[in-house]
Amino acid sequence: MKYLGFSTPGAGQAKTAQPYHKPPGAYLHVAGSSLSKGTSAVISAWEKHPEWPPLTIVANNPLVERPLPANIELRKNLSSKDMEKLWRRTSVAIIPSEVEGYGQVLGEAMLAGAVIITTDAPPMNELVTARRGYLVPWSEERPWRLGTRYKVTADALESCLLKVLEEPRDTVEAKAREAYLWALDNHQAFAQRLSMFIKSAAPQKTPLANRENADQHG
Repeated sequence: MKYLGFSTPGAGQAKTAQPYHKPPGAYLHVAGSSLSKGTSAVISAWEKHPEWPPLTIVANNPLVERPLPANIELRKNLSSKDMEKLWRRTSVAIIPSEVEGYGQVLGEAMLAGAVIITTDAPPMNELVTARRGYLVPWSEERPWRLGTRYKVTADALESCLLKVLEEPRDTVEAKAREAYLWALDNHQAFAQRLSMFIKSAAPQKTPLANRENADQHG
């Protein structure tokens, strides 16, 4: 068994120079059809703070079928191009996932140059460390299939968001820069391991001269 790792689609084509220099205040929560991205906690935290910046939620699940505060915009069933546009302008991605496989949405956020707020539990805190994002402590864990599901409360998320809102811009951008560069390095290491594995697993061709000698002595 060999460790190959994981990467995010499009990481090899990431060419944007310094994507972490973004206007502040563009907040995004991406859940899609998943019920395990901490969506309820995100909405509850925003409900308590009408003065907070506008938040865009991309989701198509029962958790968003509720009255939303005026500073939340709900968007559904976006195309890949629409998502790319959203990521390009997003400065903070709020993704307090309860469970992840690899954490593709976290990888997308890092490559987009967004600062990430996520759950301080694996595998989320394996991708997003305190050097390259903000971690929210979890309050409850429970078995989930072959792994564990970690729940973040609205109060814990609120505390983290208040800290982020008060941080100097240079501090936030530094974390975004660390996350972006880590995502690029991670992809390069993954691609190298995958290439080496494919080469080692490929059938070895016998040189033509050796085959001819074998035939003559057979």
